[in-house]
Amino acid sequence: MGFAEEVRNAVKNLGGWFNGHAHIDRAFVMESKYVEHADMDPWDIATYPLEAKQHTTGALHEGLAYTRESLRERMTRALDESIKYGTRRIDSFVDATADCIGSSAVEVACELRDQYKDRIDFRVGAYPIFGFKDDQPRRWDVFVKSAQMADFIGTLPERDARKYHIGFKEHFRRIINFANQLDYKDVHMHVDQTNNPEENGTESLIEAVRWLRPDSSGRLERRLPTVWAVHALSISSYSEERFQRVVEGLRETNIGVIVCPSATLSNKQNRNILVPMHNSITRVLELLLNDIPVRIGTDNVQDFFLPAGSMDLYNEVSYASNILRFYNFTSWAKIATGNRLNEVDKMKIRSALEN
Repeated sequence: MGFAEEVRNAVKNLGGWFNGHAHIDRAFVMESKYVEHADMDPWDIATYPLEAKQHTTGALHEGLAYTRESLRERMTRALDESIKYGTRRIDSFVDATADCIGSSAVEVACELRDQYKDRIDFRVGAYPIFGFKDDQPRRWDVFVKSAQMADFIGTLPERDARKYHIGFKEHFRRIINFANQLDYKDVHMHVDQTNNPEENGTESLIEAVRWLRPDSSGRLERRLPTVWAVHALSISSYSEERFQRVVEGLRETNIGVIVCPSATLSNKQNRNILVPMHNSITRVLELLLNDIPVRIGTDNVQDFFLPAGSMDLYNEVSYASNILRFYNFTSWAKIATGNRLNEVDKMKIRSALEN
């Protein structure tokens, strides 16, 4: 059998794919009808820098895409396709913003979560993509309402580093404190997305968790993390000494990492920044060797961020295996189903890193 068939069979034997990160409320919007009200072309938007794409999400909210009918139709398609590909669980961020949509997208997602509960474990993450401003309290109010309905909290700390926002480090403090008030609800944070050593999102997350949700015995007791760093790409650009400090911090605080290979590969690389040579993905193999839990996700699917994305998680495994030069299908099946690796898996990873 070929690699794809070996992986798919191994995943099936382990119960099915676990898609650790998605944005299914924005899936399947690469048609002009979704942004024609803003005189935009979705294929043009797809070439914009990451921050500009985040801005255009507001235009998407104002059009057809975020009517309840379209949300239900497109999220249903995403769930149906996930089931077709053998996914047993999917964790998806869903926009919760103080513009025209409010909590409506999260409400529709929660309805579908309940409707599909016997077919797929769909977990909804309330996602305030535009961040917070103290002089606009409705931003926080919408988020609170949405987070109370949702299964977990998903955020974008870098958004609050902007002028007039609450501040980058304040974002970590407020979100984790609030999640603690919701019975220590799981938190997933986008961090270090641009492959730039000047980013310190993972380090800031470690520091925040160290003070606000410490879990020093979690790794030793093999408890699943309740805090996850999504992407953590820029740590690959760090010096070896700095990277090892990040690894120790992740171990100490029991923070997991979610990797989305097609998303990080799609980043435009800044050729003026000189860093240790690496592919555009976080150092998955080294994290696994250090007992850092790693999940894999599709991220965006057929939207401005990733127009060529797919709900088939095998594609992400295929990308990752080639980028990292690691082809042990048994290990990849464990990662892609949310299972921990054993010492045999780690031995094979060590061998791959040494060759």
